Amino acid sequence: MIGYLRGTVLKPGVIEAGGVGWAITYPDDLAVGDIAELHVTPVARDGFVTFYGFTDEADQRLFDALCKVTRVGPAVALAVLRALSPGEFVTLVRDKNGAALAKVPGVGKKTAETIVGFIVLPSDIEADETVASLDHEVVSTLSDLGFDEARAADVVRQLLEATPEMDDEALLRAALTKLRAA
Repeated sequence: MIGYLRGTVLKPGVIEAGGVGWAITYPDDLAVGDIAELHVTPVARDGFVTFYGFTDEADQRLFDALCKVTRVGPAVALAVLRALSPGEFVTLVRDKNGAALAKVPGVGKKTAETIVGFIVLPSDIEADETVASLDHEVVSTLSDLGFDEARAADVVRQLLEATPEMDDEALLRAALTKLRAA
């Protein structure tokens, strides 16, 4: 899979690299003839793969995290990236300001509330860093087991803040232990 691409902008949305014209959607303003260096995220949907490119790796990580949130696809993630700097986004999420996020074109009230509710911001995040998304499957599993969904989301968020690299199985076990102890 492609993770990085360097080439010349042939026309809007097409980057030539190695003799191949790559169709890539990118939020940045690149002009025909520019040399583009893009961090690439492939998104597979309906049997097609679309490539999204980012000149800033932090924007790519933010895009990836947003796309993991329920109700957020590439179009909404790009809308957020076009409208807000990473610092502005971090501030909105930390303040749980779904109302302000809902003002981004293409982001409705429910989607904004979902984003601010299910994005985990590590305590040491800076404006130019990205975020990790809350694991919805683990929260859903905990809810299916009879735990309060909001409480389960809080526990999962706390665990991910403490250990962001925790895999789903370890996360589920740790959350179950913590919820049963409460």
